[in-house]
Amino acid sequence: NMRRWFFPFRTRFRRIYHSQLSGEEPLSSKREKFILCLGTIGHRKGQPILVDAFSRVAHHFPEWRLVLAGRTDSGMAEMAAMREMISRHNLDQRVDI
Repeated sequence: NMRRWFFPFRTRFRRIYHSQLSGEEPLSSKREKFILCLGTIGHRKGQPILVDAFSRVAHHFPEWRLVLAGRTDSGMAEMAAMREMISRHNLDQRVDI
């Protein structure tokens, strides 16, 4: 349980239910649709693969966004390559790093 692990911040956690779970009441019926990848950003964690996959399917799902959050463990070249891929596919407004 995340609240137990991060005791000082336990009041800041919020439970958001997946839209496919039955019997659970969502916080809002008009939630923003996004994919969140939280962790160290780098080749070993696969974010470049995730950005590539999102760029291939994004036009089918215009309401979705991709959010990558975390520190970088790789060189600036890999980050620059991900940003270039995002720009090349015109996803600047839909992908946040």
